[in-house]
Amino acid sequence: MASNVSAPVSRILALTLFAAASVAACGDEAGPAAPKLFIYGPGGYASFGNDAVVPSDLAVQTYDGTSLLAYTPSGYSADAGGSLTLPSIDLAGDTWMSVEGIAGDSTIWLGSSPLMSVGGKTVPGTIPVFTGPPNRFFPGYEVGYGDNFDPISVTTAGNPTGRKSQFAESAGRAGAALAQAPGGKGYYVVGGASYSAGALSNLSGNIEWYDPYDGRFKLVTEKGCAGEPADCAVKLDSPRAFHSANIVSGGRLFVAGGLVSGASGPEATASIEVFKVSGATAERVNSGVPFELLTPRAFHTASLFDDGSLLFVGGFSGSTADPGTFPTMLEFWDPRNASDMQESATQLNKARAMHTATYIPQRGHGLLVVGGRTKNEVVADAAIIYKQKNATDFNIQAWLVGSCSDGSPLCRWGQTATVVQCAEEMPRVMFTGGYAAVASTPTNLFAGASPIATIGIFNTAWLLASQPAPADFTRNSVLAPESGFAFGFGASAAFTLNNLVNETPVTDFVVAGGLDASGNPVATGRRVSVDFGSCEPTATVAADLTGPRAFATGLRNDGQALHFVGGAGSAAGAADWFYGDNFKFATN
Repeated sequence: MASNVSAPVSRILALTLFAAASVAACGDEAGPAAPKLFIYGPGGYASFGNDAVVPSDLAVQTYDGTSLLAYTPSGYSADAGGSLTLPSIDLAGDTWMSVEGIAGDSTIWLGSSPLMSVGGKTVPGTIPVFTGPPNRFFPGYEVGYGDNFDPISVTTAGNPTGRKSQFAESAGRAGAALAQAPGGKGYYVVGGASYSAGALSNLSGNIEWYDPYDGRFKLVTEKGCAGEPADCAVKLDSPRAFHSANIVSGGRLFVAGGLVSGASGPEATASIEVFKVSGATAERVNSGVPFELLTPRAFHTASLFDDGSLLFVGGFSGSTADPGTFPTMLEFWDPRNASDMQESATQLNKARAMHTATYIPQRGHGLLVVGGRTKNEVVADAAIIYKQKNATDFNIQAWLVGSCSDGSPLCRWGQTATVVQCAEEMPRVMFTGGYAAVASTPTNLFAGASPIATIGIFNTAWLLASQPAPADFTRNSVLAPESGFAFGFGASAAFTLNNLVNETPVTDFVVAGGLDASGNPVATGRRVSVDFGSCEPTATVAADLTGPRAFATGLRNDGQALHFVGGAGSAAGAADWFYGDNFKFATN
């Protein structure tokens, strides 16, 4: 059965709900009857005969929180269905299930149950598990618990949402850094801090792994450690926030700079910590990489180029009480000379921190650095930093994009930057939110003035043409300003879907969260529609987070959804997912 999600005519997307299949669970003769497990598979019945790809096996994972209780292969037959025996399960605490559909060596679909808690009692009856896009279930179904449950009578009500998955350990997540695994499958969440009224505290040394196969955050543990995850957890030697984290060559997690505890509060550090990671396990690397930046940096950016080099741009070298110097020195790590950090002969055109650095991979055009602030002013300059393949150093091209008093669209700090690929060969970069001025109390580095409600556009297509740049390579969107963007320290991410009516690409991006004028996290979000042909923003719709969140990171993961992760606020303890097919956020 299927249900269509209402949307603008050009954005009609079919949402396929799943027909009923059932797998019987046998009871334990020595104890209470085990629950029955009804599995609703994608598009078919017990044989999954209507599926484009038919599973050759099913497997059920049963969890209590993050602890795996049982992994049970089914002996499932794609032609005749199969039976699956489960042990009796105590449904106290955070018990939940995940069901895999397996073909050969690959998981072809994955689904999960809601978290279940029924007073600590083992309950005979039904546990519904809905499979399909990874880690989503459908609580809008009217499901029942009991021996007489009829799977065919399942009806739908409401939209699909995601299962709530908290971080494995409680910790502040403001200024946490994310490092995405190659191929966009899973990511690491590193460090962070508690945030309140412009102040940071409780710097975290946590490293957690988002596992795309079961949708859970897991503590990263020492390779070979046989104890409990909490006892084997790998921690940063120096807890930190507003640092950088990247996966570099050899599967190494490269954590650099940021704020650490100092005598007068959080202060910038030059320290680097490196771990060889594989999923939820890691081992500390003690050779072959540098262990200090050339200068302390916090609120900097670290960008990985196609040749494997890692470039550090901007930041400040003091403390939150006194930012000190804002280095213009560009430094980088090159895997071909892995034992040292290197200083580029090129300097950044203007010192800055809290800027954006957006990598433009086409034709080696490099890193677009925009906006940012110093202690007392907003930076109006933009720059492209180039590094041709196999080159030993970087080059830079800079522009003065207008003064802040002229309302330059790129004169902002604490903004988001989103790459949007349209019909043009080169992408456009959309800038949203941020502040146009520094607050009158510059010692509070998070306090901004004149929050920006427009979308600034940087058109990179002219980079393929001769110089100089055209007059309109930067400008504001034709969309009318509205309050959905007027926040600092939000997050954004982009995705492309195919319109099911005419098969044309749908390129959109989502902006969500941030700090309001009083410095409080907000849940406000917007989905921005971008016309594929003209590459122009055309409309916005509300897309609020499940709760307030600021200083988050937005990324696309697993090909299914956008993740908004970390930050500060009531939603920061778990990831928010945005699903393009039903235009809403769900807590995963």
